[in-house]
Amino acid sequence: MKTISRIAAGVLLTAAALLSAAPAQADTGSSGSGPAVPQPNPNPSRGASSATGSCSGSVDRPFRNGGYFYARTYQWASPDFDGNVGTWENHDFSFMGFLDGAEKSRMLGARDGKWIIYRASDFDLAVPYVSGSGLYLLENTDRWGNRDSRYSDLDDRNGNFDWKKLCDY
Repeated sequence: MKTISRIAAGVLLTAAALLSAAPAQADTGSSGSGPAVPQPNPNPSRGASSATGSCSGSVDRPFRNGGYFYARTYQWASPDFDGNVGTWENHDFSFMGFLDGAEKSRMLGARDGKWIIYRASDFDLAVPYVSGSGLYLLENTDRWGNRDSRYSDLDDRNGNFDWKKLCDY
């Protein structure tokens, strides 16, 4: 009986250690400069994590009206190694300003072991599920309002995507 209890305790301690392990965080750069972020990670480690935060401010939006925003996000996720989130995801968003309505955006998938990417009307949002990763915006239209159809939803292998940091949480 003691052997079974010791095995059960060992299994519980191992599971708790695995669930509390957070993926390593990389430097996210600054708004509008440096490498495009978030970038794909060829070998992300699966791990459940969550991040919550809120912020407000303004951002330059070429060819678009206004730039004021307010964002409050909660994101929990445990994506597969290939970025597929499936049912291993839960979120709660509240947006105002030019982000208004992004609560209804379409989930595209996970990126770099830190973000879940959502497609709204004329932009994509990288919502963090790892604290400290930041909330990012990607304009996905040009001056004529056309989506960049040369790439799939999450493919930025040519470095043409320019993610703008909105929040630091």
